[in-house]
Amino acid sequence: MIEPAASYSFNKSHSVCYAWIAYQTAYLKAYYPVEFYAALIRSVEEDPEEQSKYIYETQNH
Repeated sequence: MIEPAASYSFNKSHSVCYAWIAYQTAYLKAYYPVEFYAALIRSVEEDPEEQSKYIYETQNH
């Protein structure tokens, strides 16, 4: 059972880090939506299509 998973094993430290990032992101989105979306949109300035998706999401949040 372990050998097949050896090519992709997601260790606990990675799981904890991703869970923490997910928690922080959800918190910011819930309690600081304006700042959250402003930063998100600014982070994809080079991709107008991605910006459009986030702008649409702000209108439906």
